[in-house]
Amino acid sequence: MPVYTIACNAGVEGAVVVGKLLEQDDLDLGYDASK
Repeated sequence: MPVYTIACNAGVEGAVVVGKLLEQDDLDLGYDASK
């Protein structure tokens, strides 16, 4: 899953980011590693 790798490379826990995104109803959400 690309978002997991991006989050890990940004220094955050990838599984937490993926979990938060999966909880959302909006399928167009993503993760901005620059923030």
